[in-house]
Amino acid sequence: MSRGPGPIDGNNRCSAWAGMIGTYLEQSCASYSQVYRCLIRLAPRVVVEGSDFMSKVMIPFDVRGYREAINRAVREAYLELKGRMVGEQVYGYSVAMHPDGSNIRAYLQSEEGLDRVAQKYVDSGRYQVTKGDLFKTLRVDLRWNCADGWLLASEASFAEVNEIIDRSFNSYWEEFSRSGCGELVYLENMAALVENRAAGVFAEEPNLVLNLYLGDQSDEDLLSWAKQVNEFEVFARYRKELKERVRAYKRLVFVG
Repeated sequence: MSRGPGPIDGNNRCSAWAGMIGTYLEQSCASYSQVYRCLIRLAPRVVVEGSDFMSKVMIPFDVRGYREAINRAVREAYLELKGRMVGEQVYGYSVAMHPDGSNIRAYLQSEEGLDRVAQKYVDSGRYQVTKGDLFKTLRVDLRWNCADGWLLASEASFAEVNEIIDRSFNSYWEEFSRSGCGELVYLENMAALVENRAAGVFAEEPNLVLNLYLGDQSDEDLLSWAKQVNEFEVFARYRKELKERVRAYKRLVFVG
């Protein structure tokens, strides 16, 4: 896989694009969004060339089209979710995706929503704590679990975004994954969060934590992404809350 006027030989294309991204991220002091902007200037589209031992060719990933679509989707999904949480204090907004870079969605959570999901677990009678208050401990443990109690944006908000991804992914998913398109989607999603923040979309919620979410990621992953898309004060509070979550989880006991 290559970017630019001419394709790299198919036998080498898989490592070429991934290596380019890795080099930029390891050696550059720029943010993820700045790295992406640098890469996007190199060429407007992803070009895939079949190799001698692979006859299938992936439909090119429309990077520019994706960039415009994800910027709109991040904004529209946030406004949609905010409209469903009128009067509530929102604290976290995450762009979610499958680890391979497909199936983009978004989640929003509020303090009131966190109260509701924590109370649900208390009422289930299936948890106890070794120390402290069960409800408060559950609140800390569940605070950054987007898959549990967070409000999910409608599929319509990301229809165009996922259509662009699926066009390439479904034509040859192995190549989509190997060639670095998934990493490109990660970078573009983070850039969309940064650009919408700069445009004032989240201005009414200055303490809102922006991030990515895969469902299967480490705290180190979450912190590395959050550091790129949030103001330092917001990031520092988020980092502290993730540490508190680890301690809360250790105090929880599942009793069936």
